[in-house]
Amino acid sequence: MDKILIVGHPQSGHDTIAHMATAAGMAPARPSRREGLRPDEIGSALCRADARTLLEAPEADGALRQLDIGPVWQGLALDLMLGNIDQPVWGWSDPQSVVLLDYWRTIDPDLTFVLVYDAPDSVLVDMPAAQATQLSPDRLRRLLHNWSAFNATLLRFFLRHPGRCLLVQSRQARHAPQSWLQQLQGRLHGTTPLQTEATVPPPDRLQATDPALTFLTAALLREHPDCQHLYEALQACANLPEAGTAADAPPTPLAAWLALAGQHQDRLELGRHLAEQAHRIDTLGQGLAHRDTLLQQQRQQARQLETQAQASQQEQARLSGQIDHLHRALDTQVQERQQLTTQVQSLTEALQRIECVASGHQAHATRLDLQLRQQSQTLSGREEALQAAQARIGALQADQAQQAQAHQQDQERLIGQIHQIQLNLEAHYLQRQQLNAEVVALKSELQRTGDLAAERQSQITRLNQQLDQHTRRLADQASELDMAATRLAQWQESQTRQEQEQIRQEAARKATEERITRLIQKGDRLQAQMQAQKDRHHARLQEATAASAALAQENTRLVAQIHRVQQELERHFLDLQSLRQAQARAAAAVPPAPVGAAERVRSHLSYRLGATMIQHSGSVTGWLSMPYALLRTTHQYRSEHRARAAVKLPPLHRYRDAQEAERVKRHLSYRLGQTLVRHASTPLGWISLPFALQREVKDFRLQRQP
Repeated sequence: MDKILIVGHPQSGHDTIAHMATAAGMAPARPSRREGLRPDEIGSALCRADARTLLEAPEADGALRQLDIGPVWQGLALDLMLGNIDQPVWGWSDPQSVVLLDYWRTIDPDLTFVLVYDAPDSVLVDMPAAQATQLSPDRLRRLLHNWSAFNATLLRFFLRHPGRCLLVQSRQARHAPQSWLQQLQGRLHGTTPLQTEATVPPPDRLQATDPALTFLTAALLREHPDCQHLYEALQACANLPEAGTAADAPPTPLAAWLALAGQHQDRLELGRHLAEQAHRIDTLGQGLAHRDTLLQQQRQQARQLETQAQASQQEQARLSGQIDHLHRALDTQVQERQQLTTQVQSLTEALQRIECVASGHQAHATRLDLQLRQQSQTLSGREEALQAAQARIGALQADQAQQAQAHQQDQERLIGQIHQIQLNLEAHYLQRQQLNAEVVALKSELQRTGDLAAERQSQITRLNQQLDQHTRRLADQASELDMAATRLAQWQESQTRQEQEQIRQEAARKATEERITRLIQKGDRLQAQMQAQKDRHHARLQEATAASAALAQENTRLVAQIHRVQQELERHFLDLQSLRQAQARAAAAVPPAPVGAAERVRSHLSYRLGATMIQHSGSVTGWLSMPYALLRTTHQYRSEHRARAAVKLPPLHRYRDAQEAERVKRHLSYRLGQTLVRHASTPLGWISLPFALQREVKDFRLQRQP
């Protein structure tokens, strides 16, 4: 089972290297079995337990001090190993593990380290825009100190454990993934191969391709030469250093000026394009307002027709009630007639029975006949009243039929008008759909415009803080305009689906139109402000053009110095390759060589005396106190030498980093101290000592110049 830990500065692109390793076959680390913690969470817990920040307590060489983890915390790492025991090749990436390198090295001897570094300009190039606008000299110094301490820690760990580490340059690793993956395969102990041939690097991060940005970044880094020296040391020791090309030369002031002029022209075109889009949106808003006015008028007509239909329905209901009342009265009269007819039949039958039984009751029969006639007259009057009621009912039915016919005609006319209104609403709905499509197209175009504006703004913000603020405001207004268009589209869609919420949607539409109008007005004001800011920036660029002539001579000197440094790096690289080959040939027979030749040379009396002279040569007080400081340094060295007299150290040429000792011996500190020791043994040497020191400083400067 092989394990890989990828460590790099947060802005070095270590996450991209981890992505490439995952694509080549490295499985991501699973959480631990018991606690369910990922490797980065374990690292965070260990850093919190130490109760200090990442860059506190650096050591003498500028590197970070490794955390001293007690045995009580080793259970977390062992639980993590058990959770990934069935994976043949797995690993993770964690920047904060830079202070836990010794901890992970002692936990598992099969753990392979991939140390990722990048150029110091990545600190400025990959800085967020919000932080770039607030950059100060003190913050720049702290950022570069952060970078130096982080990468010095990686270099020191690599020099101490080269067999378990792979030091790669981030950009070069993305351009040549097969190279470093093959070297990583050679350091793994298992049999599972990595897919080095099929790996395709992911898209590169944003680089300083802008000549103006590159020119300014190089100017800022020239004030911190220690970062460049550390980067050169990383390049000299790396397994995969960055391949230098002619394109790596810093841009000229003229190229920076041309880049700024191109950005200015792009911003002018972007402003014109945004003005055209705002005009188109204004035109569409006016069209929508006109169509909404027509729709409101049609709705009012529909409401009027609806009111008339409701009045007709109420009149029809009133007439129906009257007809029902007449029907009920007619039924009552028919029932009374039936009762009277029944009574007449009963009386007739009684009369017949009386005539048959008692013919002598003539008087009684006459009275009965008289009663019968009276009842017949009453019945005739009731029949006449019934006929009059029937005639009245017929007249009412005729009037009701006429009213029903007229109401039916009104309903047909209302139905025709409602159908026409529905056709108008459907036509308006189609027009709204077309407008929605236009708004969506404008939205996508505005989105692309916003992306272009954001990209330009991310470059311009590094050159001028005020211009970046106005550009971001313009981008924010464009995003707000996009959100307003989206809300308008959503409102229109909900209006077509829910006709019963027309009043609420109309209010929302009016609010959206007012917001669009305010945004357009605000965009016009920002456009005017941006134009004024452009004029001021143009004046500043003209001043910068006048100042760029003074930088031409310095640029020429820097180009020559970079060429000389490149030759020296090539020579150091060839020396390093030869030393590595010699070490590889002697690795089988010779035990592992120690590391720390540079530290031994720095502890020599010559180097310490030279450093003391350089330290006290900056002021008159320092020159006066220099003899006492030299005596104190000599006594301190002799005391330390007597204390470690029993320790037998191997010769310098047996050290693994013996070339570093030779490099330190070429330092001015060592050369001055060696001259002082050589001339201090005789009185004549003390007389010639000032001239010898002056000659040594002159030779050192001549060697450093091209």
